Amino acid sequence: MKKWFGIVCCAVALSVQGAGEPPYERVRAGRLQDDHPALIPFTGADGWRVETQDAAARFERSDEVLLFGDGVAKLTYRATGPHPRVTLLPPAPVAITSAFDAVTCWIYGNNHNYAPRSDTPPVSVTLRFTDSAGARLSVPLARVHFKEWFLCHRRLVPEQIARAANGATLVAIDITNGHNTEDRVIYFNSLAVFTERFEPLTFAPRPRRGVQVFPACDPGANIGSTTLPFPNTPLTVVPRDPVPSVARVGRNESGRYHLVREGKDGRLEFRLPAQLGAWDDMAVRWGDGAWANIGLEGGLYFAPTVPTGTLARAESETMTVTTDGKSVTYAGRLTQGGRSIEAEIRFQLFGKSLVMDIQAGQGEIGEVRFGATRGFVNPRLATLPYYTYGFTDGGMVRPAVVISGELDAPLFFMAHIDWTQSNASFPFAKNMRFDGALSSNGGTRYTPKTDGQRNPCFERFVMTLSPRFEDVLPNIPNPPSPWKSVTGTRVWRAHGAGNRANDATYWRNVHRWGMTEIVVTDHETGWRDGNESFTFRTDPAPKKGGDKGQYDYARIMQDELGFVYGPYNNFTDFAPVNGFWHIDLISRTPDNQLQHAWERCYAPKPARAVEFCERLAPIIQKKFGFSTAYCDVHTAVTPWSRVDYDPRVPGAGTFAAVFYAYGEIMLLQKAAWKGPVYSEGDNHFLYCGLTDGNYAQDQRYNIHENPWLVDFDLRCLHPLCCNFGMGNLDMFYPRKSAPSDPEVARDRFLAATVAFGHPGFLLHGREGELRSYYMVQALASRYTQVAADTIRYADADGALHETTAALANGAYMRSQVTTRYADGTVTVANGHPEARMKVTVADQSLDLPPNGYWGRSGDGTVRVFSGEVNGRRADLAVAPAYTYIDGRGHFTRFDEGAAAGVAICRALTNGMAEILMHKCTEVGFPYAFSDVVALDATNGVLGTADVRTARGLSFVQPVKGAFSYRARRGASAPTAALTCARACVKPGERVVIKGTAEHAVTIPADARPGARLWFEREGAWIDFTVENPPPPPAPAVKKGRPLPSLYARGMALRGQAERELDSTTGAEIYATSSTCGGVTKPRGLFMHPPYKGGTGYAFARYTLTLPTAPMQIRCAVGKQDGSDLGDGLLFKIAVEDTEGRRHEIAQCHVATHAWHTLEGSLAPWAGQTVSLLLITDVGDKNNSSGDWGAWAEMELTQIER
Repeated sequence: MKKWFGIVCCAVALSVQGAGEPPYERVRAGRLQDDHPALIPFTGADGWRVETQDAAARFERSDEVLLFGDGVAKLTYRATGPHPRVTLLPPAPVAITSAFDAVTCWIYGNNHNYAPRSDTPPVSVTLRFTDSAGARLSVPLARVHFKEWFLCHRRLVPEQIARAANGATLVAIDITNGHNTEDRVIYFNSLAVFTERFEPLTFAPRPRRGVQVFPACDPGANIGSTTLPFPNTPLTVVPRDPVPSVARVGRNESGRYHLVREGKDGRLEFRLPAQLGAWDDMAVRWGDGAWANIGLEGGLYFAPTVPTGTLARAESETMTVTTDGKSVTYAGRLTQGGRSIEAEIRFQLFGKSLVMDIQAGQGEIGEVRFGATRGFVNPRLATLPYYTYGFTDGGMVRPAVVISGELDAPLFFMAHIDWTQSNASFPFAKNMRFDGALSSNGGTRYTPKTDGQRNPCFERFVMTLSPRFEDVLPNIPNPPSPWKSVTGTRVWRAHGAGNRANDATYWRNVHRWGMTEIVVTDHETGWRDGNESFTFRTDPAPKKGGDKGQYDYARIMQDELGFVYGPYNNFTDFAPVNGFWHIDLISRTPDNQLQHAWERCYAPKPARAVEFCERLAPIIQKKFGFSTAYCDVHTAVTPWSRVDYDPRVPGAGTFAAVFYAYGEIMLLQKAAWKGPVYSEGDNHFLYCGLTDGNYAQDQRYNIHENPWLVDFDLRCLHPLCCNFGMGNLDMFYPRKSAPSDPEVARDRFLAATVAFGHPGFLLHGREGELRSYYMVQALASRYTQVAADTIRYADADGALHETTAALANGAYMRSQVTTRYADGTVTVANGHPEARMKVTVADQSLDLPPNGYWGRSGDGTVRVFSGEVNGRRADLAVAPAYTYIDGRGHFTRFDEGAAAGVAICRALTNGMAEILMHKCTEVGFPYAFSDVVALDATNGVLGTADVRTARGLSFVQPVKGAFSYRARRGASAPTAALTCARACVKPGERVVIKGTAEHAVTIPADARPGARLWFEREGAWIDFTVENPPPPPAPAVKKGRPLPSLYARGMALRGQAERELDSTTGAEIYATSSTCGGVTKPRGLFMHPPYKGGTGYAFARYTLTLPTAPMQIRCAVGKQDGSDLGDGLLFKIAVEDTEGRRHEIAQCHVATHAWHTLEGSLAPWAGQTVSLLLITDVGDKNNSSGDWGAWAEMELTQIER
């Protein structure tokens, strides 16, 4: 390793003069000083020294950028070896004579976290102090993954605060991870140390929550005189039972209480638990079936009293049981470890749902758990797209439905928390326990606030059993959007604002192509020119014209083009350069740090965010007159990921406080714009109806490859709002998982859009724009306005099964979906990546290729087809407003028209029509055209255009320079004066044309395949297309069956028994893509074996029911890029048979950053149910250095005999 010592040169020649200005937002707000006196102003670098290891650097004064004062300190650095470190040494150690508990420093960064660059890696900045005893005290200040100025804040941990009670001395600043080999620059200004003051805060009362089940539960800020319109039913999230029934309370011979539902569809019985705090024996059955336990290890768990303690249920309890004939109430006292609390559970039966209203303690409860199930016949799990809990374990750990029973008599069980009533910090899901037992859900967790106190426990838990799947889905208790007539009938796009003149030109061109039913929102760049703040603002970006530029652009978009248009905003990201900045506006984490948000931003307190929305949105609307807005992030993050743990805030430590604040923000937005409000989606199910639309994304479910189980979306979300597209393409294909063929990528995206009943998202590029607009807009205008009536899934034989049967027999996994809506509109989508979909729907026989789709409105006026014609993909959309055809490079003839590329016939007023062409020169439509004129791009008339009629179609003849053609459109198709039995011909072939006489013509021998030929006889025309040989069949790609998405996570330390994964050991397993040797493979697992407190191995356990045909497991395994090489990892695959014996079937040692194939035979267990274990071991030397294990492409394939 090389070391270099140097003195900073402060000569004027090394400083760049006169280029910088302080951020205009701070200047406008008069914030020209830092919030705290600077320990080191960093307006220069006089006397500072630089010490480097494997690096070269210089530290100097600069005024290239400014903040406070007339200069800043500029660090230029690059790596010269493998472990670069730059240490900045002050002219003399800087003494701090008083206590402090926080440090801040403004740093001007050089890279984007969301767009990482290998040539500019984010550096880490650490402040090095010595305490009053001379011992080293290091404070990690920042990871610089942002551009421009950001206030880096770090609160000392309690042990450090105690050490700094008598002051300290700053001795150095360390900058690490600067692996760039070319010079890079960051700037410093105003480093401060101080003691944080937590003065009392006051908040304006917000409207009361729509329903409050627990009067004793603190409603946070929701104590106002008005009431929110959500939840909109006292039953809140309880699933709806469509079958009339009666409920009663019963007791068995031993005195145990039961809740019984009697309905026309059968009898349901819940056996209540014997204890108040432990629910292991709680059970359910349908009819006279066997009891199934539904609360194994469920109940109330006391929080540990020490950081290293564990959660535990009560050691003892006292309980009284009362009933009013409709419900049963347990009330008593729970005791654990010397702590004793009062608790109460009221059990009620609503329809097919057991509802448990739980109250317990004053902060002693750490978790409430549903528990696992046991006793269901042949249980298996299915997860639901869009029923999300965030990014836990890659996002696939979420509430799931437990399917059980025989194929012809299935049962469905689901457990739901009531997110509208919970007083917890966050929910968690657990689908598979370490022992293999299945759970529908996990429970809720109570995290201490920054004062160390937890909130009292209030929960409504709901458990539902039914022989019909849709009966177990949760109700979303929000009012429906009043703007569905707008959000469902238009195609949506967010547009990153740039040069406003160029933006206007772009959108005028979109409009010129007939794409008129559009919603457009700016993205954040409407508020910023560079990397200044983009939220909590009312003044647009200066270089985009400021107020006038925004106002004029809004007039173009809305008044001239007729679009629904509005701005970007959010109240989840707050940049310190903003004029409203104050540290008390920022949420605190449980350890009292500022909560980070998007790049260069902190997370504002939700209780303040709603106040700012109420204040700022009307100002923005008054200035610019918008008709919609995009309120970013709110539905992308979960409420539990933005909990404010600051005890000065009403509702601190509860995710409900966030949910109600964000929900009210959406209501305030739509009131301000007098139009719909959209948000980012990905965790939007809680807000549907409060938002009018969201990006319809669920990235962690990977909808592009996992089953298209559309029911939760169509039954629960679709009636409330219109979520668009499948998000955008990058959201549908996350983590670089899109097919290499862009046509396949677009087709699958649009097929999914139709399958899930969403309005369109305007794809990028001219072909993407036209297809995504015309193939979806008219059809979605029908199905988004009505409820889904019947949902069915096709099996391999084309038989259609309603969802209940499809979940039982597995047909839903083929992703071949048909939906009939209440107005008679029908859609069909083939989401199977390989198999065709041959079905008869609505008296229509269909044979759709993979990613094909079809739809028809109830009145038949809208028809959509994307499939194959003569073996080639083609598209057709017919609606009262337009006909759209795309032959995709091959002349394709439909009854409704013909073209080799895109052909559009738009209906205008007064019997007129406009014809547009893209990537073709002739198009035919079944109308008699007259008075045809050619138009340029500005709608100027170029002259008249001729029309040829043939085979019942009218073909406008091209005019040089024409953008489109306007014609008078007759009501009927033109009469064919000439006929011929052949429309497709071969070179050299002789055919006969019939008019008043017969005419023999010979096709030129040199006619190229696909050429268009015209012949004139008797003063009329007829057309032919030279045959193009059908494309050869695609080579068969043998794809395996992926492993299930659900698995149990386990680990073992050397010499110890296997147990559930314990993150305190450093062991990790989660779903993600991985990059090894520069090659990224999606849809895999990251697996790190344990290394704290010992080493060993981690494993994922899958339960597989193998077919009778012999199978093998094949995987890619590798050592993830960025890890130390160490001595490598040992990957293993093992099988546990029905008797618990383990058999290792494959292993591979990987010591380089590269992918390797690992496979093993499962043939000995054909036809059996086994456990498959994927194991990542530190290796025989127990060296855990850099053991970043990656698994990908885990598939089961049939062994060829």
